[in-house]
Amino acid sequence: MAQTLSNLGIQSGGVILAKHVSQSVDAFTKAEAYDVTLSGSLTLSGSLLFSGSSVDSFSIKGIPNASQTNVLSYNSSTGGVGYVAASSFVPQPSVSPYETGSNCAIKPLEGGNIVGSTFWSNIGGGQKNCIDSTYSVIGGGFQNYITTDYSYIGGGYYNTASGGCSFVGGGLCNNSDGEYSIIVGGKCSIAIGEKSFIGGGGCNLASGLHSTIAGGASNTASADHSFIGGGNCNEIIDNSNDYSMIIGGNFNNVAINGNYGAIVGGLENQICHGHSFIIGSCITSSAQCTTHVNNLNVGCTTQMQLRNPIGTGQAGMLTACDAGGGVAELYFHDGTSYKKVCLVP
Repeated sequence: MAQTLSNLGIQSGGVILAKHVSQSVDAFTKAEAYDVTLSGSLTLSGSLLFSGSSVDSFSIKGIPNASQTNVLSYNSSTGGVGYVAASSFVPQPSVSPYETGSNCAIKPLEGGNIVGSTFWSNIGGGQKNCIDSTYSVIGGGFQNYITTDYSYIGGGYYNTASGGCSFVGGGLCNNSDGEYSIIVGGKCSIAIGEKSFIGGGGCNLASGLHSTIAGGASNTASADHSFIGGGNCNEIIDNSNDYSMIIGGNFNNVAINGNYGAIVGGLENQICHGHSFIIGSCITSSAQCTTHVNNLNVGCTTQMQLRNPIGTGQAGMLTACDAGGGVAELYFHDGTSYKKVCLVP
C-alpha cells in the first residue's frame, strides 16, 4: 500500500529530521510509493508522465461540465498528456446517398426522383423517375414511371409499367400495360394483353391474352395465345385467330378465322382458314387444314392418304382413292368433278 506524506513531528522550534525531508524526495523521485494530494493549483513547465497498471491511476475530480474547444489526451505509449481538438473525438455521421420515407420507401437524395405516398417501393438511381405504387422498383434511368403495385422497371428512358405485376427491363418509351405483362427491351413497344410478352425490337404491340412477340419491328399480335417471332409489319388480328403463329418475314397476316394457322416466313402471305399453313411468298390460303407452298421439290418420295369415298373437291385438286384390294387410283378435279387419271404402265 502506498504511504502518505505527513507533517507529523514538524513544528516551530523543533528539530527537522532527515525522514521529514526524505519522504518528499522519495515520493517525487519514485523511490517510495506515496499518495500525494494537492489542495491548490499545479503548474508544470515540463512534461507530466503517468505509469501504473490500474485504470484509476490518474483521476481528476470536480471538473465542471462545460463545452470546450480542446480536451486532455493521454498517450498510453509515452505516458504523455496533452490537449487535442474536442471535435476529433466526435464520430462523424455516415453520409448515405439515399433517403428513406415514413412508409419504408427508398430513393436517392439527388436526381429529382419521386416515390409517392406508397409502401416499400425503391428507386435505385437515375433522374426524374417516379413510383406511385406499392412494392415496386425502378433500378435507374430517366423519367421512368410505375403506376401499379408489384411492378419493376430496370432502367432506360420514358418507360412505363402500368399493368399490375408488370415488368419493363429497359429500352425507350415502352409500356407494359397488361397485368403480368413483360417487355424486355427495345423501343416504343406496348404489351397490353394479360400475361403478354415482348422480347425487344421496336413499335411492337402484344394485345392478346398470352400473346408473344419475340422481336422485329411494327409487329402486332392481337389474338389470344398468338406468336410472332420477328420480321417486320406482321400481324395476327383478334378475330378467331387464337393459337396462330408467324415465325418471321415481312407483311404477313393471319386474318379472320385463321386460328391454329402458321406462316413460316416470306412476304405478303395471308391465312384466312383455320389449321392452314403457308411456306413461301405472296400466298393466300384457299382451304382449311391445308399447307400452301409456291413450289414443292420432293427429294425422295411422297405418299398421299387414300380416300374412300373420294368425296368432294375443287378445281385443281389431285387425290388418291382406295379402289379396294390394296389398289389405289388417282383422280384430278377439273372444276366440275373428279376425273380418273389414266396411268401408262
